[in-house]
Amino acid sequence: MQCHLVVCELNLKKMKKIILSFIIFIAIVEVSIAQNLTPTSPLNFHESHQIQYFQIGDFVSITSDAEITEYSDFTETKIINVEVGKQYDLVLSKEENPFGSISGNTFGYSIWVDFNDDAIFSENELIYSKYDGSGVFTYEDTIEFTDSSLEGKYRLRVRNEWGIAPDSPTDVLWGGETEDYTINFTEKNSGNSEFNNSIKFYPNPTSTGMLTVSLNEIYDEVTTTVRNVYGGIVRTHKSKMTNKIDVQVGLSSGFYFVEISTSTGLFGIIKILKQ
Repeated sequence: MQCHLVVCELNLKKMKKIILSFIIFIAIVEVSIAQNLTPTSPLNFHESHQIQYFQIGDFVSITSDAEITEYSDFTETKIINVEVGKQYDLVLSKEENPFGSISGNTFGYSIWVDFNDDAIFSENELIYSKYDGSGVFTYEDTIEFTDSSLEGKYRLRVRNEWGIAPDSPTDVLWGGETEDYTINFTEKNSGNSEFNNSIKFYPNPTSTGMLTVSLNEIYDEVTTTVRNVYGGIVRTHKSKMTNKIDVQVGLSSGFYFVEISTSTGLFGIIKILKQ
């Protein structure tokens, strides 16, 4: 009986060691991930170096009123929805109004996506890099994701740097800023374009903030998500067995985006002006 107790005690000690080793391993992995994701603080950082306007398709992030910092993590609050194989407009600027009069130092921009989801931005995950030293302060391009295997959500990083396009997702910058977002890839669906074109909405502009959205047929469930121009969610609402929805955008004047998704997988976005 005593031998059995000794064996049990030895097994218990071994189990404790195994558990402790596993906990230490997890902690090391978490620290490693954090180190790989967190960019090095830039030299010579100034508030005028911030990325204030970032657009991919209908997604627009204006961060002029955000905290002045060299790194902003918007992965939990700002999601970029794109369809694989579809071309999107890309706009990058360090000015809130990228198409107005802009002066100051010229910056370059680079964008990475952590496609293999390993918390490390590799060289082959660089999807955009550009610098124009001729006095260009706003970059207007197009971007397309052609890999048909892409599906789901990934971390996207955009960086700018004075006098050059950043060549590293984490190394120190000379001026400039780093911003992280979530990008959500969906399969290209021609039905989405048809669905988006079929959406009727009125009034636009709206003076009260209320509008009516009409769909081409009745759906079991329709989810409407209102976002401001910074990508933040204003409100979300689900409706059952309907083709007509009353939507309240925001009380403040400005543009809003209303995302409409159905239980059948269709998705559309409309742009509303609240006067």
